[in-house]
Amino acid sequence: MKALYLIKIPAASTAGGKAKYEVVLREKITLPQLGSNDVMVKISACALTRVDTKTILQVTQRKDEPIPIGFSISGSVTKVGSDVKLISLGDEVAGVLPMDTTCSGCADHCVIPEYCLVKKPKTVSHIDCAAVMEPGIIGLTAILHQARLTPGSTVLIFSGCSATGVILMQLFASYGAKVIAVVDNSDGAKLLSSLEPRPSRIIDMSSQEKSLVDICLQETGGLGVDCVVDDGVAPGYSLDSFVIEPRSFRTELEEAQNRHDYENEVTLPRVLPTKQQILNCMSVHGHWVTTQPDLQLDPPESQTLYLKSISLHFLFSATWLLSGRFQGKYLDMLMNTISKLEDGIVKPYVHHTVSLQDSVQEMKQLGGHYLGSVVMTNSL
Repeated sequence: MKALYLIKIPAASTAGGKAKYEVVLREKITLPQLGSNDVMVKISACALTRVDTKTILQVTQRKDEPIPIGFSISGSVTKVGSDVKLISLGDEVAGVLPMDTTCSGCADHCVIPEYCLVKKPKTVSHIDCAAVMEPGIIGLTAILHQARLTPGSTVLIFSGCSATGVILMQLFASYGAKVIAVVDNSDGAKLLSSLEPRPSRIIDMSSQEKSLVDICLQETGGLGVDCVVDDGVAPGYSLDSFVIEPRSFRTELEEAQNRHDYENEVTLPRVLPTKQQILNCMSVHGHWVTTQPDLQLDPPESQTLYLKSISLHFLFSATWLLSGRFQGKYLDMLMNTISKLEDGIVKPYVHHTVSLQDSVQEMKQLGGHYLGSVVMTNSL
């Protein structure tokens, strides 16, 4: 069986003298033994997403072990454990692999707990299921457990044309929110203009004459948006502005900013918002949902949060599977996501599909893709 992994290359074997990860297609892998609550899935499609190596290493305590690639999958069940009750042999299923798995979703087969899967409706494709499952969990986590959304709320979503951004906009709209989407270029603006439902306002940061804050205040009658979901936050400083000694410490700080160190050098077409921009866009009693894992707030920014009574939430969807207590809620969100896909409430935009073999090069370049999803397929 074949599977895609990140393999750690020792510092002595790299040109730059630094240890780094490399995307490798392993030709012969051995799947873990099937547990009593596990099922084996023959994978038909898997969404390719950037791998945050630093977070995975922190959560799983892996050192030099291979890191799996691909978590949002769709396929058919080929084996079931002795205590499996929700899934049957031969069922077509979709779901999300837990972060601490040793199985890659970008593979021929994988072993996954039954509570991470739901049955795939016959009316939707494996490709759409793979593309929507993980963004659906992210979106429902933000809406139901963080943003405390009420009908008529105004939501500002960054990177609106990304795989997750497209699903987020559709989910927020389905709960009665007015969506303002931020994109980084005209291609992203054209994409969002062609989708249904269309955002109430599309802000192209590459061509706007007005500032982001002015547009948000104009759209909300000067009150500010009720919720912001970011896709990263600009640090507000550059290491080049400081004299950092010794050189080894500066190198350590530079490496700490790189969470995708296996990628080729790419120019990311993203304009990240600053913390002050986000806070100035927000209303009183607003909710800021951030995906920035190392967000740091200065005292003036904390003061703004305090004066506006803004709630700050960290959006890390893998948290649901780090405790068995929330398996029921997680399964409910999986079923909610697949139901909305079946009903046409959410519809992913798939930029293109690739084979398992071509996924090696695709993962190295994935940092440059921000228009919809890229999905690996296995001879559908």
